[in-house]
Amino acid sequence: MLKEHLGVIGIAAGIVLLIIIIVTGCCKAPPDEAYIISGLKKRILIGKAGVKVPFLERLDKLSLKLISADVKTATSVPTA
Repeated sequence: MLKEHLGVIGIAAGIVLLIIIIVTGCCKAPPDEAYIISGLKKRILIGKAGVKVPFLERLDKLSLKLISADVKTATSVPTA
């Protein structure tokens, strides 16, 4: 009888652990940012969601916003 209860407790603990991994590892990248997940498998998320494995994978963020820069030239440059 005790073995049956231990099996049920083990299954319940496994399900709770799986839910914790999914909740803590869930990440959603906005369209103007790239999320790079590296570790077990390399993935790049841009405007979509993904799951990273805590403690085994790393999440880095890269901004994809436009940066304006002034370029000075000696002669005029047509822009049209």
